[in-house]
Amino acid sequence: IVALFTPAYAQEAAPASGGLGTQNESADLDRLSDDVRYENAANLLKLRKKDKALALFGEYLELFPDGAHRKETLRAMGDVYLDRFDYRRAIKYYQQLYEESGSEEEGVGGFFQTAICYSRMGNTEKATDIYKRIMELYPSSIYASKAKTQLDIEEMIK
Repeated sequence: IVALFTPAYAQEAAPASGGLGTQNESADLDRLSDDVRYENAANLLKLRKKDKALALFGEYLELFPDGAHRKETLRAMGDVYLDRFDYRRAIKYYQQLYEESGSEEEGVGGFFQTAICYSRMGNTEKATDIYKRIMELYPSSIYASKAKTQLDIEEMIK
């Protein structure tokens, strides 16, 4: 059983008059729906129901293309596919996260995870290029030091 996430503002979201409600009420309902859908998928993931979680995350992305939890959803989907050794699909979601988030830490994290996938696929040249770009473009990011570590490891393996 997956518990539904019900934020504190849920009580306020229901129209008291039974009518259509105001624009604020509509916005609250939209936000509630966004939150509940994401939390249901996240809870399934915590319960290790990865197939069901992927389905709900995919549904979330379709229903809420500009949703409040889009970045977390893209990262979670990439992580599930990475755990399953489905690197091409993982790259798809990590790359999308990077393209949409750019220099934000989440975006750089997606770019870093893309390099991890390429490395695991045996494409160390592509992974190395990404690690170097992270270090050059985002030197203050936590992923710059992680990229340096990965480069050092790849150099030791050669």
